[in-house]
This record gives sequence, structure tokens and C-alpha cells, in this order.
Amino acid sequence: MNDTNINDEVSDQVTDLEIEKKNFSHARFRNHFDIPKKLYHLIIREQFSKIKIAGLFFSLLAIVGLIWLAITDSEYTLYLIFLTLIPLGLMTYIILTIYLFIRKIDPRIKDDKNKINYDIYFFKSTMVVRTYICEDKFKVKMRPFVKGSLLEEEEVPEESNPMCQLVQETINYKEVIRIIEAKRFIYIITKNRIYFFNKAEKFKKRRDDTIDTFRKYLQEKANLYIYITTYSPGRLYESYYQIDYQLTLQENTSYLLICLSIFAALSPICLNLIPEMKYQYVWLFWLGGALCLIDLLAILFMHYKKSSTTWRFYTIISISIVGIIATFVFGISGSIINSNIAATEDLNNVIEQMDIEIPDQSSLNSNIQLSKDIDDQTFYRNELIQTFTNDEEISSFEATIANSETIWETQYSDDNLDLIPDDLDSTVGDYHLFYDEIRETINPTYAQAENNSIIWYLIYNSNKDMMYSYNYNIIDGVMY
Repeated sequence: MNDTNINDEVSDQVTDLEIEKKNFSHARFRNHFDIPKKLYHLIIREQFSKIKIAGLFFSLLAIVGLIWLAITDSEYTLYLIFLTLIPLGLMTYIILTIYLFIRKIDPRIKDDKNKINYDIYFFKSTMVVRTYICEDKFKVKMRPFVKGSLLEEEEVPEESNPMCQLVQETINYKEVIRIIEAKRFIYIITKNRIYFFNKAEKFKKRRDDTIDTFRKYLQEKANLYIYITTYSPGRLYESYYQIDYQLTLQENTSYLLICLSIFAALSPICLNLIPEMKYQYVWLFWLGGALCLIDLLAILFMHYKKSSTTWRFYTIISISIVGIIATFVFGISGSIINSNIAATEDLNNVIEQMDIEIPDQSSLNSNIQLSKDIDDQTFYRNELIQTFTNDEEISSFEATIANSETIWETQYSDDNLDLIPDDLDSTVGDYHLFYDEIRETINPTYAQAENNSIIWYLIYNSNKDMMYSYNYNIIDGVMY
């Protein structure tokens, strides 16, 4: 809100001798205090509550940590910098709320040149705020508004003084949008202004009145609970203070859950799906899904203990459900892809050694690993079945292997058949080749491989676009 004159903003406000005649002795509560410079500075300091300071500290820590990781890990630089938007957004939100709060304070109260008397009265349907403001340079003697007892029938306005201004505002309780209690003040916030209740000054009308009685009265009139920024329970039992504190904890927790849900849902996606090397940190999906599930259960539990529903409730539920579904889907697909990559890693290395090309895009149909001990020797066999999925790559691959000068063969020689384990079906494909990994020989003879070799036997079926890969060892003519 702009720092304009209050007369332009509050229609019920009158000044000097035009003050509305009102029976202030009928007010249920009344609070009177001066606002010197030191007290105004205290009002500002009270806005930096422990929760806001903690939020600023951890946001700054997260930003520094993410930037450091971005510098040390060039592959993820852009994505780690993107993640800094989350703590940066939290820090901006905290600073912005403090700034907007300060802007709502009457600009004349913020002016160090003024001396201020502040009176606030609480009636059944309205509050009346009377501010007596004098220019400090005139050394005016400040006086309380009400002379004598609070039970006087009517208050006589202060005589008109050209160096001072008496401002009166009438506020309907329906205009109040937020009530915040700090260590010294209770702040009553409307759309355009902030009003103060000083807990350290006199407020009683009845002998049995307490601050907790005032809290109850104010909450019922404004139909709002008081947000507690500093919880300092006294020796007396204060039920409304404790209830408000519990509701404050729930509100703070809900904001934390919102930030946690967003971070848990976004960080696995940024660190797994966007870089060229995908799914390097699949475990982050499972961690993010678990955090989203915890957030969902926490907010549901909190909702059962609270009668009303806020926008934070729906926000956390929506983000958590989306996060759980996304992390579950991506986590499973990432695990499958990583499993396929691990299974075909050895095959790809051999393909690279042979200096041949096969299609890059494929799905893994089968991955079987077998082993058997024969005469104190361990024999193994790994079987992979892949289906190529890219038509252009398949056409290029088949054109290459159909060339008579390639290493792929269509007929088996006797040496070829001797290199194949007895239970393998050699008729599942059109083209085949053998590779001895130890000697780095393509299509070796049986005599070359029978003593000690690691054989790769590849078969390609052009009708099904499938390749069968068998890896096994041969020792003294024995294979499994």
C-alpha cells in the first residue's frame, strides 16, 4: 500500500475537534500506550521470528550447497541451478512478507519526527483506533485520551492543537484478515493497515480479565485464530494460547510439507530425466516417493485434528499424489532401463571390440544367467534376447549384414557347430557370428577355442528383428 494520508483511505476517520463522540467506557477491552522510536524498532524486530530466521538460514544454506554442486559437477550445472529456485523462492517469500507487513504500518508512526499516543478500543462489532500524533520538535507534552477512570460515561476530546493531530479509525471485525501474536504485541491486520495491541500495557476492564480472555474475545469477533510467532507460556493456564500455538505449529508444518513435496517431486526428475545420461540416480525416485507419501499421511493426520480445511491442505495433497505417481512410474521405468543397460554393457563392449554396429534402440526380452561346476571348474552361460525397435536403424543394420564381405554368416561349418553348446538352438535366426574374447578373434575355429576361451555367439532373426546373444566359456573342450 502506498504511504498516502490516512484521510484518503479510511472513510470513518475524522480529526481534531471533529472527533466522533463515542461512549468509550462501553468498550469491552481498551489498550493505551506510547510508540517511541525504540518501540517501533521492536515492532520491526518482532517480524523476524524464529521460523522466518530458520527459513532464511536454511534457504541460504541450500542455495550455497546447490551452487557448489553445480560448479563441481558440470553435467548437472543447469539442473542444480534450476533447483536453487526452490530455496530462493522461499527466501523471497519470507522477505516479501516482512516488507509488505512494514508497508502496512501507518507511515506517520514510522516517522522518527513524531511522538505518538496510541489507543485501541474493542466493541461488540467494531474496533476504534485513536492515534494522537505530535511533531516531536515542538516538545509537546503527551496526554492519555481518557482522563480518570475507564468507567467515565463519555470522553472529552483533546483540545485542538496545531502541532498535533488526533486521528480516529473505526474498523469492522470482518475487515480483519490475520491476527499475529509476538512476544510484545498482538498485530491485528486488515487489507490496508496493521493495528497494535501492547500486551505489556493495561487492557483490563474487569478484575478477572486476562490476556487469554482477550484472545478468546478477539478470535470470536474476527472468526480467526491467532498465529503465534513467539510462544512464551506463563505460570497461568492459558487454554486459547495453547490452542493457537498448536494451530500455528500445524500451519508452519503445512508450509514445510509444501516445500518438501515440491522438492521431493522435482529433484529426482531434474537429476534423472533431463541429462544425457539418464537414470543415474534412480534411488532418488524412491526417496522422493517416500517423502511425498509421508507428506500426504502427515497432512491427512493434521486435517483430522482440525475442523477447517485450508488451501494448504489441498495443495499438499495434490503435489504429494502427483509426486507419488510420477516417482513410482519413473522409478520403475528407470530401474528397468538401468537393468537393461547393465545386462547389455558387456555385449556392447564386445560389439565395440569387433568394430561392428548394431541398432541402438532396443527392448530386452530376456536376461538369463546360468552356471555349473564340472570337475572343479566353473562353467557359465549368459543369454540375452533383444528386439530392435527403430525401423531406420534396423534397415541400415540388415543392409550391412547382407553384404557378402561382412563377418556375419548364413551357413554353419563343422567348426561352427562344435563351438555351440548342445542345448542351444542354432536355427532361431538368419545370420550368426562367433567371437573369442580372450584371443579377440572373430569366427575362430574349434581348434583355436577349445582349450581356454570366452565365446560370444550372436544370432540375428531378420523376420522378428531380434538378436540372440550367448556368452559362455570353454575349457578343454567342455562348455555349458
